[in-house]
Amino acid sequence: MARKTAEEAAKTRDAVIDAALRVFAEKGFAGAQLDDIASRAGVTRGAVYHHFTDKTDLLQVVLAERWPVATAPLLEPLERLKGRPAIEGFLVAYLEALEKDETLRALLVLSSSGELPATIAGDGRDQKQQVFARWLQLLDAQLKAAGASKSAPVRARSESILAGLLGYAVLTSLGHRGRSYAATRAELILSGALDGR
Repeated sequence: MARKTAEEAAKTRDAVIDAALRVFAEKGFAGAQLDDIASRAGVTRGAVYHHFTDKTDLLQVVLAERWPVATAPLLEPLERLKGRPAIEGFLVAYLEALEKDETLRALLVLSSSGELPATIAGDGRDQKQQVFARWLQLLDAQLKAAGASKSAPVRARSESILAGLLGYAVLTSLGHRGRSYAATRAELILSGALDGR
């Protein structure tokens, strides 16, 4: 049997990571079996073990490698625009991605499940915390630039935006996808954050 090239090995590894993300999101960490992941990836269980020591190692890699890739495009409006247009662009990008991007939905479902093992440390849990911390930092700056009402602290407003977005993620994971209301939802969240008392 011929040995796989480095490129083939990398493709196998990526397929396993993508399959693991979907299986973890569907079945939870405890319910996910390496056989299910291997089958979804179209590889053998041995191929999974070739790249990952165990299920916890695989979960940690899933979180560490997929969070930045899935969330990077969402930040573009917050980094490129200023004030209200920046926040609105971020909200629309997030809500549209939530409707269309299976990877983002799976990451949010998985990380919101509350069943991530305590042994997940380092890049796995830290990556999500770093993403959310960056979102809050950028939202704080853009809310200030947009002239948010002084009746509530800017950080409270940023956290309310993030909580609203995560709430939509939960609804989407429960199958509430119907018609796209991304722009309407973005305006409702933004109005509450900027104009709310």
